[in-house]
Amino acid sequence: MLKEWSHDLRSGVSALAAYGVSVALMAVASLAVIKAMIAADGPEAWGAIALGQAVGYVSCIIVGYGWALSGPAKIARADPAARRREYADSLRVRLVLLVPGCALSALIAASLDHDSATFAMAGAVSFTLTGLTGNWYFVGVSRPITMLLLETCPRVAGMLVGVVLMHQGRGAMAGLACMSGGMLLAFLIVTVWVYWSTSSTARVPLAKRSLATILAEQRSGVVSASMTGLYLAMPLAIIALVAPTVQPAFALADRVKNQLIAAMSPLITVLQAWVPRGLGEERIKRARLAFYASCLLTGAMCAVFVVIGPSLFHWLGNAEISVSLTVTILVGVLTALAVTDQVVSKAVLAPFFRLHVVAWATVWGTISGIPLIALGSVLFGAPGALTGAIAGMLVRIGIQVLDFRTKITSAAAV
Repeated sequence: MLKEWSHDLRSGVSALAAYGVSVALMAVASLAVIKAMIAADGPEAWGAIALGQAVGYVSCIIVGYGWALSGPAKIARADPAARRREYADSLRVRLVLLVPGCALSALIAASLDHDSATFAMAGAVSFTLTGLTGNWYFVGVSRPITMLLLETCPRVAGMLVGVVLMHQGRGAMAGLACMSGGMLLAFLIVTVWVYWSTSSTARVPLAKRSLATILAEQRSGVVSASMTGLYLAMPLAIIALVAPTVQPAFALADRVKNQLIAAMSPLITVLQAWVPRGLGEERIKRARLAFYASCLLTGAMCAVFVVIGPSLFHWLGNAEISVSLTVTILVGVLTALAVTDQVVSKAVLAPFFRLHVVAWATVWGTISGIPLIALGSVLFGAPGALTGAIAGMLVRIGIQVLDFRTKITSAAAV
């Protein structure tokens, strides 16, 4: 067993490094885009774009329809023919949902920010397009280098072209257009590659499933993922309504939070592939280790962020946006909890087919958290909104951990 774990550790570190390159490139490019947008059109326009992107974050999850959560495990267990069908099924669903997702997110964003509706709508549409990502497929087949070349590089190239154009005076809308173009290019390249790499199986295709069957099969994953997105986007939406004067500062903090969550995604990706490879009691041990390791790493990340956060916000805000230390600390705590929640849902419960529990935990966490977010926003502004979000996240994590301990660990002990 020790030899097997040593091999898994080496493989995990290698995969973590490879996925980390993609995440690092995306993070650097995203931060450069934020700074360029603030410099190009000012804090108010940036606040509207960030609000639109928060709305688009929810719609992109709906467009992706839960494959980010369930897809890696399905692809990892499937043969090439089944992988081809799985991607084809996801393609059908995503293309059906894309146009209504873009339209609805644009309308909601415009209704939340009347003064800068154009910027808000553009931000919503650009982020909705990220629902077309195929990175879950590469996670399932354990191809981080291929993901870097085929998806990450086109997206980063689009961002960097946008940064150059914004520095030349083209404005934030040009930056958003380039980001969207990079995403669409990556989507086309990935789709061509998936069909090409599985072309040998096309001679014996699996039976085509109806759209209704696919939608029903994915319902637990999309409910959990979309409500998670809604929950993380809710503080910014409420702040835009009840405290618009602090919206630019809160939007900056919110975007940095999302970048931190993305920076931890290689850890989640590796654990998603590592835990299911164990059998029986071994899988439970791996799931337990994944949870404890994530708690330690996210705690350390939170501590580091509290130290460097103020300087980071000052630089990103182009010295025009100020974020308080209290908000910095709360953003760090919420980020740590959000990453832990993803580990629990994707790496601890998903391998045991407990996605329905993830969905219910998300529902109850949202029901308990949103009123607290609203109340906290009215009474205490941004710190109150973040505190309410933290409370709801603790409810979600608690329900999922309790299920693991009572339904999985205890059942294995019997």
